Amino acid sequence: MANKNYLFGFGERLTAPIPPPKIKPTKSHPYSIEDAVSRLASPLEKTVESLLKLPPLACPDEQVVTPVTIHPSYLSKSYFPETLLWAYGLRSVGSRPARVSPEKVTQKKVKDSYLTTTLFVAGKKASFESLANNIVSIKDHEVDISKLKEIDIKWLEDFRKIEDIHPFYPGERVKRSKQTHANERLHEVAIHCSDAKEDGFILDSFLHYAEKLHVEVDIDRRIFAQGLCFLPVEGTKTAMLLLERFSFLRVIRRMPMIGVRIKRRRAKGHVAYELPKAAATDLSIRAAIFDGGLPEDSNLSSWVNYKDLVKHDDPDEEDFSHGEAVTSAFLFGPIEAGKTLSAPFANVDHYKVYDQQLDIDEDLFDVLERVTSVLKQKEYDFINLSLGPHLPIEDDDVHVWTATFDQLLSDGQTLATFAVGNDGDLDRESGNARIQVPSDCVNGLAVGASDSTSPGQWRRAEYSSVGPGRAPGFIKPDLLAFGGCEKEPFFVVDSRLARKAQGELGTSFSSPLALRVSAGLRSTLGNRLNPLGCKCLLIHHTDNGDYPAIDVGWGRISNEIDAFLTSDDSTAKIIYQGTLEPSKYVRARIPMITGLDGLVTIKATFCFACEINSQEPSNYTNSGLTVTFRPDVNDLEKTQTFFSSAKLFPTESDLRNDAHKWEPVLHNSVRKRGDNFNDPVFDIHYVARDGASKATSAKSIPYSLAITVHAPKEPNLYNKIAQKYRTQLEILQPIAIEIQRNLKG
Repeated sequence: MANKNYLFGFGERLTAPIPPPKIKPTKSHPYSIEDAVSRLASPLEKTVESLLKLPPLACPDEQVVTPVTIHPSYLSKSYFPETLLWAYGLRSVGSRPARVSPEKVTQKKVKDSYLTTTLFVAGKKASFESLANNIVSIKDHEVDISKLKEIDIKWLEDFRKIEDIHPFYPGERVKRSKQTHANERLHEVAIHCSDAKEDGFILDSFLHYAEKLHVEVDIDRRIFAQGLCFLPVEGTKTAMLLLERFSFLRVIRRMPMIGVRIKRRRAKGHVAYELPKAAATDLSIRAAIFDGGLPEDSNLSSWVNYKDLVKHDDPDEEDFSHGEAVTSAFLFGPIEAGKTLSAPFANVDHYKVYDQQLDIDEDLFDVLERVTSVLKQKEYDFINLSLGPHLPIEDDDVHVWTATFDQLLSDGQTLATFAVGNDGDLDRESGNARIQVPSDCVNGLAVGASDSTSPGQWRRAEYSSVGPGRAPGFIKPDLLAFGGCEKEPFFVVDSRLARKAQGELGTSFSSPLALRVSAGLRSTLGNRLNPLGCKCLLIHHTDNGDYPAIDVGWGRISNEIDAFLTSDDSTAKIIYQGTLEPSKYVRARIPMITGLDGLVTIKATFCFACEINSQEPSNYTNSGLTVTFRPDVNDLEKTQTFFSSAKLFPTESDLRNDAHKWEPVLHNSVRKRGDNFNDPVFDIHYVARDGASKATSAKSIPYSLAITVHAPKEPNLYNKIAQKYRTQLEILQPIAIEIQRNLKG
């Protein structure tokens, strides 16, 4: 039997810091200061008039919040209007994406409309009034701009970055939910308020204002996520409309339904199987599934540590069935007829966090608290959620589930798979077919479903929810795994049947299957591959089948572990794992040999984990990468586009020009003649931000980079790279092979 060509590891040894390039920034301004004053004096006056009419109880400490839309030319964090806000004691408490048709633009090619950002600016009523008075004085020529002090000129330079300003419109912050909680009075709200002591007055004022409106606030179940506080409230529809007037309110909506992915689909037919007698392959792997529980006599008990966090006296059998099916998918994958199942790669902790019998008394806050209480106490390598709010994602606001999980996953130490939902066959125009919360997590892995295990014959399963995600995190789902269909069900263990597997279909099962593959990679390579590296390898090996990214994300993955770890003789795969420091530049060498004939393909995938800003959806990730590809190390002036918005996103995508820089996943390939490559490199620049503004302090971030070099006309590429980089790269042999080799010693 021929030796397998395994993945090369420790690619990070091929990286080194480099000095930053010299940059000469230039800027063209669409509006002069005089233009800006003339345009905005009246809208600013009207906005202030509206702010002054707000009920005092709706304005904590006489403070208010109003939307301020920035001109699209000033989206870079370096253009944040910091001086303007400082000069008037104002601050930005959040933002949302916006679309505008500016009166003037600096680009030669003019579009009908442009994406930009609306800041939510907070401050004293008197501060806004002072700003308005000064702008009107300049407009009426009562103040001569040429005689102003330098500090006044600086804040006016910032003022001209504004495209529009207006108060919140009635109903603007009230959102609709498709599938809502049985209790029509139950709502979820978010207010601009952190858990910092200095923000306590905002929450106190909200409680007083809600009490006046006879709205009940369950303060004990509040959840903070960066600058937002999420709360369950109960009241009439009329009361909710009045509650919207609270100045620091971000959003209010009817409480969505919570539970296992709605419209679970069960296929016809059963197949026989035999359970393995062996223990899990790697007992060091820590994995968890949060779902509907397991029956007492589950056939999976040998590999499962079961914990019931609900403890309901009359549990629902369907919840047990779903929980067992999801767990079976993680342990064994899709069961094939008549086969003895292989030992699982890992044992798993199954937490029962939901019971649909309690749906009338519970909501998404209860279930989320159960999950997060576990994750804050225990460290897991891998977790799966095939449940969540029945709520398609929104571009304007980040949901509490998404923000909470992204916060918990920001260190990159845990890989979480999220089922994207089973509403992909609903209306797309309305957004109802879109992926569901919290599969829009940028630090997780959103998994959709394919309808077949056969390469070249698969499609997106019709039920699998579709993208896009929010930008950042635009390519969603991240990938597809087999989820079953009527013709080819996903067979799972069902303890109600005597050694007969039940046919299922749904993203509830593709999600744990993707996690199973990740656990298989970790089991095979041990701790030489971390969870972020597993995510990177999965995305790196996707096959998009020429389907639209909105349907399949980066593409479909195989169920076979070897597909991720081995290559033929004309191909080499390399994995880099490390950390990046803010504002620093790193050069990563791409393993290559000289004298290659014919066309050579380089495929690369970057993944990183980072902290997020839940109050700023369009500036959600606090970290970004600028990656420059240099094909020839001896000609560093010569660069080629490898990752860009045009290359990464569908041509019809309407995104900011720099959208790719803030994406947590970059994936692409280039194909050139071999003589064009001479020790090619990626120059990597880690850029940090704090929402829409510059970061005053930033942390290092974990990253993983997977590279494949393929030269069809070089049948000995793998061995030549192994020889050339023998002192830096290591072949990642499976642990079992390494143990055998050590024993033979």
